Amino acid sequence: MKKSHFRTLVATAALVLGLSAAGSAHADIYGGFLGGAVPNASATDVYGVTCPIGTTSVQANVNDGAGAGVEVSVQVINPTGRAISASAPDSGGPSGLVVLAGGPGNYLVTVHKDALANEGYVVFMDCYIGAVAIAGNQSVLVQNQ
Repeated sequence: MKKSHFRTLVATAALVLGLSAAGSAHADIYGGFLGGAVPNASATDVYGVTCPIGTTSVQANVNDGAGAGVEVSVQVINPTGRAISASAPDSGGPSGLVVLAGGPGNYLVTVHKDALANEGYVVFMDCYIGAVAIAGNQSVLVQNQ
């Protein structure tokens, strides 16, 4: 990873941790980079989130990196196929909090960009019981574009 991309990723992570309205002591937070040597206009990273018994919702948001003109969005998909999404403001700042009701099971959280340029991001995701984050849920990157 180029040094400038790494710096952007670190700065974005610091911003989302400091400004995110969805901050949680139990949150799974991942930094990523959509694109690569041959940029793709529709790159999507996919995370699998396993939520335990008692789960009432999964919540997520994404922070757009510093690339101007590239919109980054987050989507949560529950085990029955229902989905909800939100987009982050261009060039930094977190998206609105996505809250998808559902019980225990395997959820997908996707992070997508809409332009040819490469883009960094930081994504927050967690399982909840009411307004309380559940400790110990499992999140893993299953597709990296």
